[in-house]
Amino acid sequence: AVDEPLQQLIESIHGVLEHTPAELAADIFEYGILLTGGGAEMFGLCEAVADALKVPCSCADDPQTNVVMGCGRALENMQDLGRFLDDGRKRMMGR
Repeated sequence: AVDEPLQQLIESIHGVLEHTPAELAADIFEYGILLTGGGAEMFGLCEAVADALKVPCSCADDPQTNVVMGCGRALENMQDLGRFLDDGRKRMMGR
């Protein structure tokens, strides 16, 4: 019952890695992926991601709190976040 959503998650991560700039991808392959959010605590998820993508993977110490804290920081820095999103959108559109 979990196989299909897990495969979709792994394919999504793989797709993001394919479009990640080389210098950032190198860091990801060296230091790994840090899973956050409630789903990160799902038994075997980190191992499945690491095995499928051949990338080190770990789960945050308190993954649910990390998501809330990250959202809080984004809201505190909304102006910077907006510029970051605009830059990303421009890169995706080839501008």
